[in-house]
Amino acid sequence: MPISPDTLPGSIPNTHVVQTLAATRSAAAASLAGGIIAASGRPHSLKEAMEVWHGCYCALFPHPGNGRYEMWAKDKEANLAAVHT
Repeated sequence: MPISPDTLPGSIPNTHVVQTLAATRSAAAASLAGGIIAASGRPHSLKEAMEVWHGCYCALFPHPGNGRYEMWAKDKEANLAAVHT
């Protein structure tokens, strides 16, 4: 569930908490993407690596209503089929 900056309690400024959460999510997706790329056993271009990262991010942290997530969700089955053929 997305965290709204308006609903976070505590003494830490809400913008810092939201930025930290976004950075943590990005790092988790990058770690998973790095493992997938390493396990593939072949070099990836920067574009391919970013596509793997984006797929990991959207799969780990779905955000319906976001334009990039909606584009990913629409094409994810076709992309998976292309990878597995």
